[in-house]
Amino acid sequence: MSLPSPNVPLVALLPAVAADSECLYGLMDETMRGHVEATWGHWNEAAMRQFLRSALRGRGVWLIRLLARDLPPVGALMVSRLPRQVRLEQLFIAPAFQRRGIGTMVLRSLLDEARAQQVPLHLSVLKTHPGRAWYERLGLRVVDETPERYVLEWRP
Repeated sequence: MSLPSPNVPLVALLPAVAADSECLYGLMDETMRGHVEATWGHWNEAAMRQFLRSALRGRGVWLIRLLARDLPPVGALMVSRLPRQVRLEQLFIAPAFQRRGIGTMVLRSLLDEARAQQVPLHLSVLKTHPGRAWYERLGLRVVDETPERYVLEWRP
């Protein structure tokens, strides 16, 4: 991970395990419920919990913790590392810790990884989510869209 600016807290990415599912659900609920409801009109708790159980079995799921602070995780990262691309599945940063450079540091580390492997980084973002502009500021570009999402890509 690249060095942050002096104002960005240092973070650690720790592998998530099944016992972390409640923490992950809380982060997803806190960061995504409003956007999901704005997109589809409702939040399906059972479906969201099933998504997390599946993610914990099959994807790289990481908890984002602040170093030197005894706090619960402040975010989560789900990433798939495929032979021809890095795919950011989810990035949740708790609202109390947003706009502190934590997400930017995590995303830049993924961009560095994709650059080193000479593969693109792909992700999608709900159209109701304001994250698109942030991703574009960091070098990703919209390459496709569906009625609900923008598909973004960064290429080396």
